[in-house]
Amino acid sequence: SDNSNLDLAAKFKAFSESRRASAATAICSSVPSAIAYLTKQFVRCGGETASNRCGGSFSCGGRAARIGFADALTEFLRLQASKGDFQLTEAVRPVLEMVGSSFEKQIMKAEKGGNSLSSEIDFFSTPSPNASPEKRMQTISGAFLSGRNPRAKSSADPSIGRLLASDVLRKGISENLSESLQLNVLLELTASCNLSIKSTVDGNNNSESPPLNRHEIQVALIEISHLVVALGEAGSSSLDDLLAMLDKCLSHSDHGVRYEAAIVHAAIAQAFPAVGRKFVLSSLNEIVANVDEIRGLASKAPAITSPTPKSRFRRSVEKPHGNSQSDQLMHSQCVLHGKALALSMLMHEFPHIMGGVNAAIVVKVFNVAEKLLHCQFDEALVQKNPTAACTCIRSGYCLLSGVLTMGTEAVIPHISSAFTFWQNSGMNVLPGVSKFSPTHDLLIVESLLASVVTFLKFCPDLLLAVPDALNRLTALLEKLFPLVSSGGKLDQEKNSTLGNARLSSAISSIMEAYSWLPPGSFPLSADRIFTFASNQIQELSESDILCSILDSLLSREDKLIEAHSVERAVSPGQIGGSVRLDTNISMRGSDILHHNEREATLHLLAWRKKFRMRHHDDEYHESPILGLYLR
Repeated sequence: SDNSNLDLAAKFKAFSESRRASAATAICSSVPSAIAYLTKQFVRCGGETASNRCGGSFSCGGRAARIGFADALTEFLRLQASKGDFQLTEAVRPVLEMVGSSFEKQIMKAEKGGNSLSSEIDFFSTPSPNASPEKRMQTISGAFLSGRNPRAKSSADPSIGRLLASDVLRKGISENLSESLQLNVLLELTASCNLSIKSTVDGNNNSESPPLNRHEIQVALIEISHLVVALGEAGSSSLDDLLAMLDKCLSHSDHGVRYEAAIVHAAIAQAFPAVGRKFVLSSLNEIVANVDEIRGLASKAPAITSPTPKSRFRRSVEKPHGNSQSDQLMHSQCVLHGKALALSMLMHEFPHIMGGVNAAIVVKVFNVAEKLLHCQFDEALVQKNPTAACTCIRSGYCLLSGVLTMGTEAVIPHISSAFTFWQNSGMNVLPGVSKFSPTHDLLIVESLLASVVTFLKFCPDLLLAVPDALNRLTALLEKLFPLVSSGGKLDQEKNSTLGNARLSSAISSIMEAYSWLPPGSFPLSADRIFTFASNQIQELSESDILCSILDSLLSREDKLIEAHSVERAVSPGQIGGSVRLDTNISMRGSDILHHNEREATLHLLAWRKKFRMRHHDDEYHESPILGLYLR
């Protein structure tokens, strides 16, 4: 009968569910096996590219499931810490397996496709050396101009995985350890990163455990930066090994590894200011020698000037074989970029640590930045290898942005040099003058505008204190705005995912720069700028993309969640259980910034409480110039 069939089906379903539950229970018979089980499920549930997207273009795939497994693992480790029956240090390596070899294979499978833009051509772009632009995520800045749903073709799996793994490592393990055990974890992570990078370079792995991949190294570096700050001078015993390991990480082929290694250097400078200053002086000398090496290698190594062909009908395309000179040139660019990024972060720290600003360092940084920026006018280098020239130019503006964060007193003797850099670079990206392609020009414009916004944020007094500074800066912005606006020379770059992200970053920077200027200081371009800005706000609002001014339009009664991370909290109500809720909501629905986009806004975010200045009566948004005009 029908009832008996339904009863049989119900019994069979209950039996299958019970067997599945008993199997999971049997697997989790011990603490290590339970950690391994949760880690395995974290990978198996898949991310946005590996899971079924039942919700169509609005589905977040397996991102929510991964957030749930990460939360479960964090709470499980906290319970074990309260019981005291299990050594949490033994869970460090299993937690890193959240982004281990299985995770890497999953990411690599999703990233396989036509390599329409190789890493040699677009040095700063790749979250993975093998990633394809069409398969990469369209980030917040990438959606700025497109007006399309940014998650329709996006994948934030690598970034989400690293973010969740680092969160488990920090809140599940490190925060629950004593100082001596934290030091042991610091030594263990340093040794693992060192052996992994060495085995990658040498091709030999003499350790029992497999080497860490690029994702695991980044997660380890994130935790190392936390431990260095937490331990302070107690971590001095690990300093030599740590600095040796970081020196290798700064020359790593992966952009993310270089970025996280630079952050660790900034963390070391907080606890050991003398070590930070010594590193800056030695690295500046290495950068000078590295620029000369790049020029020599670029004149000999063949440059790739056209994209590699796409694969069609699932047939692989043979990649051009590299040679030792090309490999050495790429390594030299990695070293230059990594060192410049670390120095920029360190100079951001110097005004806030013991000893303050060293005038000799400022002088030398401006000299090195001038040498790097001069590569834009080296016709031999530009013609032979424009990518190497762009690497030098962006590194120069990275150093310039860092030194501009040191404040008015440090910058004012050299402010004329900064304006000369901007004026010369701005003139040489104009149509009919530039020797670069639009793609390379966009690389230069993006980094140039980032340094301009850094100047306006940290040295606003100089706009009126330095003669003709406001007029020169306004003239520069009025020359660059037509390039990035609709129909401009660089507007064609929005047709590619990477170019679209960079173009929106440049537009955001130029809008930010105009917003820092006193009202009425740019009458010739005011109408075009406000029309363009209003069109973007309208277009993004129609595409269900939140506008950054929404927060200022809401009253406090409409802000249902006022949760902040512990680092950003300024009142007791902003921390506690609601923080986890707010974090989960953000991770489930937000797009992820890649390291290239984080680098563009490196010095513009108030990422530490002591860097957020208290507003005085004569200031508006930390600017006395705006306060003077808008009181």
